[in-house]
Amino acid sequence: MKFFFLIIVYLFLTGSAYSQEIQAEIILITPPPILKEGDIVEGILKVWPLENADLNEFKKIENMTLANALFTTEVESVEVSANNADVIEAKLLFIVKRAAENNQQQLSYKGRIVRIQVPPLKIAQSDKDPEDYYVLDQGLIYSNLVKIVTVLLLIVLIILLFFKRKAIQSLIQKFKYDPIANSKKKIDEKFTKASQREDYEEIYAFRRDWLSLLSEQAPSYNDFFKTMEQHQYKKSWNIEDLNEVKDSFEAIRRSFR
Repeated sequence: MKFFFLIIVYLFLTGSAYSQEIQAEIILITPPPILKEGDIVEGILKVWPLENADLNEFKKIENMTLANALFTTEVESVEVSANNADVIEAKLLFIVKRAAENNQQQLSYKGRIVRIQVPPLKIAQSDKDPEDYYVLDQGLIYSNLVKIVTVLLLIVLIILLFFKRKAIQSLIQKFKYDPIANSKKKIDEKFTKASQREDYEEIYAFRRDWLSLLSEQAPSYNDFFKTMEQHQYKKSWNIEDLNEVKDSFEAIRRSFR
């Protein structure tokens, strides 16, 4: 008799535990007073009582619609509640899809039906058909962007291949170092800054270097050379000598610009 009594007690306790209804509710985190279609809101799904729950089951909530209004676009986290080990908390990201009066939704947890209590939703009716709303997969957007950029780069490469070889070489030459242009620039700087006897003597001494860079030589250059020949061997220049050299040099001061 004791054996049968123990079996009955065991079956009773087991049946009671299994028949205990799993409950759930959604709590929206700081929602606006009135939601609008397309709004993004956060919420927490609480499910209890569950011992040794399979947390991966709750990741299946993604891409589900609750109460005909809250589309679960992302399951941000699933964890056991810090206050009660029998309570599972899933942090969800919703997109509001449509106005609705249905505040309850059912989920399935390993074959068991879980009724979810959803808070009353005040959603402003949109002029658009609710079916017009859809959620873009961010991963898909990134993937498409990579494809678009790749195709554009290929198109640019093909266009470059159609350029004539000389045109490409000419384009490359523009970015290469030009020693003649660089030399002209340095000499132009000397011409612009020249103001003392030493400056003019240096320019005169290296005249063969900068004359070779000119396509043609102006007669005014000879005036400067003659003036320098008159004064370069003097021990010192007075103000009249310096001004005479300056005046003869003004005609060629900016020849390289």
